[in-house]
Amino acid sequence: MFAEVRLPSRYMGGDDNKTIKIDFCFDTGSSVFTLWTQDLANLGWNNIDTLVTDYGGHESRGKWITAGGNFDRIFIFVEKRLRVKDNGVWVNSDWFEERAAVGDRLASIPRLSGRNLKNEYNFAMKKCKVKLLASQTDADLMSHYPTF
Repeated sequence: MFAEVRLPSRYMGGDDNKTIKIDFCFDTGSSVFTLWTQDLANLGWNNIDTLVTDYGGHESRGKWITAGGNFDRIFIFVEKRLRVKDNGVWVNSDWFEERAAVGDRLASIPRLSGRNLKNEYNFAMKKCKVKLLASQTDADLMSHYPTF
């Protein structure tokens, strides 16, 4: 899946105009979105240690518990929106908040989708995982399902 991410301006140090485009693994079991140190650098934040004092969306430092092990991480709040290509044109969802674990990229751990993606959207997957349909309401999902 594809998304755009930003550090929202409602938090001290955030900027709605600085965004990055990323891809991630839709993981129904993940509770925290994954951001790499390089992602923060691409958003203009070169030293993640300063998130603790200089970013109002900082939550805590702690252990990120994954199937691949436990890792020290900084937890922050970001905004993301889904990006989908429709007939060759990128279409964006509304922005929504997500809790993110920030740290160095690990080859053994994919970028995970986080909890709020599942809270904000309803999903349907076509047989053999060829297509994924996402919608903000059950009714909208069902109205598009026959043509999906």
